[in-house]
Amino acid sequence: FSWRRNGKFFNIGKDPRVTMRKRSGTLEIGFRSGGRPEDYEGEYQCFSSNDLGVALSNKILLRVSKAPLWPKEVLEPVVVTEGTPLVLPCNPPPGLPPPFTFWMNS
Repeated sequence: FSWRRNGKFFNIGKDPRVTMRKRSGTLEIGFRSGGRPEDYEGEYQCFSSNDLGVALSNKILLRVSKAPLWPKEVLEPVVVTEGTPLVLPCNPPPGLPPPFTFWMNS
């Protein structure tokens, strides 16, 4: 078994966080001793070969899920006359998966 990451050979032996199961070729990436999952984002593909040829897995896109981080804002009160239209903008920060945004009132 061998792996490619972003189209290039992925040398598993050079990274102490990455191991490969011998019988299945499954990659395991561990973060107990530190490291950033974001450093492993990318497109992965497994190659299995023997005397009869090579088999390829589907390409796997690895992305780390992230909660959206809202910037701290100081909002000034908005005063409107009853019956006058009002637009309240909402610009949520990006997240993966994209956040579900809804309004609440207190």
